[in-house]
Amino acid sequence: MLKLIIDPLYQLVISGMVIIAIYFPMLTKLVHQWSTDENYSHGFIIPVISVYLIYAKREKLKQLAVEQAVGGLVITALGMMIYIIGVIGADLFTQRFSFLTILVGSIICLLGYKVFKEISFPIFYLLFMIPLPYVIFYAIAAPLKLFAANASVAILKEAGLPIMNRGHMIYMPPDIKLAVAYACSGLRSLISLTALGAVFGYYTQTKLWKRLFVFGVTVPIAIISNIIRIMSACLLAFVYGEEVATGFLHDFSGVVVFAVAVFLLTVIGGLLWEKSPSTSSS
Repeated sequence: MLKLIIDPLYQLVISGMVIIAIYFPMLTKLVHQWSTDENYSHGFIIPVISVYLIYAKREKLKQLAVEQAVGGLVITALGMMIYIIGVIGADLFTQRFSFLTILVGSIICLLGYKVFKEISFPIFYLLFMIPLPYVIFYAIAAPLKLFAANASVAILKEAGLPIMNRGHMIYMPPDIKLAVAYACSGLRSLISLTALGAVFGYYTQTKLWKRLFVFGVTVPIAIISNIIRIMSACLLAFVYGEEVATGFLHDFSGVVVFAVAVFLLTVIGGLLWEKSPSTSSS
């Protein structure tokens, strides 16, 4: 029994249960936001991917020596301070961020820096499950949707289509009006694609610069894909009418364009991928 109590892994499990108990109200609200906010519906899959990435390293983790580090206590204490500030300020983002801070501190404290270094990516990947504060979200989405509207209109006008825009409103004859809403800003696909690009780059590349490149290239891919989607909606509206452009085909085009973006990401990752010696020799 005493051996179980002092076992680091056992301590980590107990610590995890305590952390979940403390953060249960916050985690409940987080899951609720995933289920109600389409911008963060990908949040359900992020913890699953993180757990899988850690599980995939199980053999290597068994070979690492467990060296408990006092520095983890400092990080845990910092996490608790952030949590208290979040509770006092009624700020969910701060509370959610403190959850990951305490998780990092607990792992370092009980398992050591070597173990944490090995699983650092899966742990930090959990950041993608935390929704941005609405202030930051709209601060990014507003210029994105304006840029997408301006770029789409400029390209279509250059192609000869009678089109103009005033801000995020797009006009075509005879009386077609399309609004580039926040949902069409491209931020939703940008968030989802960067989350995908991060794990795709980590899993397929071995060099840091290649991983960062795959992650970084998701930004222009997402922006360009969204511009293509808006252009498609404008063409549909011009040829078939405004109702067609804003109905089922509009939603379906979003799925198609995102699939194309994923395909482009896969192609870029494939071009950068280097076969390992064991793979190339087989």
